Amino acid sequence: VVPVLLMLVLGIVDFGRALFVAASMSAAVRDGARHAATLPSTGDATLLAAVRSRVAGAFQPVGGAALTTSQVSVAFVVDATG
Repeated sequence: VVPVLLMLVLGIVDFGRALFVAASMSAAVRDGARHAATLPSTGDATLLAAVRSRVAGAFQPVGGAALTTSQVSVAFVVDATG
């Protein structure tokens, strides 16, 4: 009985950690997009570096490796309808 309960508890903890990492990544990406929306131009190297830096700085995992700017991909989409 104890091994089954221990496996259940560890599974719940692991699932909670996965949800935390997903929420943290979502918040970091949202922060980067908000920062990009306030900058004057799109697509230049300075803007891309600023957004990458903002996303990498906003994602702070607990007990894991930090996100680097080389792991962040930025793409700008121009809305032609409005």
